[in-house]
Amino acid sequence: MGPAALIDLDPWGGGLDLMLGIEESNGLRWPELSQTVGRVAPEALIEALPRVEQLSVLSWDRGAVIDLPPTAVSSVLDGALRGFELVVADLARTPCDVGAEALRRASALVVVVPREIRAVAATQRLLGAVSGHSAPVWLVTRGPGPAGLDALEVASALDLELVADLRHDPRIAAAVERADPFVESGPLTRVADTVLAMLQASERAA
Repeated sequence: MGPAALIDLDPWGGGLDLMLGIEESNGLRWPELSQTVGRVAPEALIEALPRVEQLSVLSWDRGAVIDLPPTAVSSVLDGALRGFELVVADLARTPCDVGAEALRRASALVVVVPREIRAVAATQRLLGAVSGHSAPVWLVTRGPGPAGLDALEVASALDLELVADLRHDPRIAAAVERADPFVESGPLTRVADTVLAMLQASERAA
């Protein structure tokens, strides 16, 4: 896998650059790109974004939250899709125009759902709001469920294809707190490999 981009489209999430430990790294964040219009050169975008190893990250700063114009998001996403081998966008939980711009370009939407009744009900509402988009929706469940709800029951309730079940791994939370989330092996790595393999297979079949 070549260079990849992680695009943070959740302004209330605290910033993915902070999670990756690169919040002090030089590079542009969304506030500097909020007035972007027209065609974005992929080479310029690659050069402008902060990076950790082969992963470029477009996130938020720690300032006041601003409203992103969908036109700016559209231009930046189009440039990223031309410049990177893989682009992953982290959407806000609430459907919005910015998220819709990402969904219009998505090869797949991966929904991570805890194995809990309220989480399933909330996901049902979310799926209704994004049902007009053509990208396939893949389900990753996260457990264990406190009441014993299993992954297949969640998939059945949501009528989604179950891609993987992410088992609890205490190393992940500890690594994120240390701003070092790259756990080399374990449940998260296996789930990520499965999703990536499915994405590559679907693109070959297209």
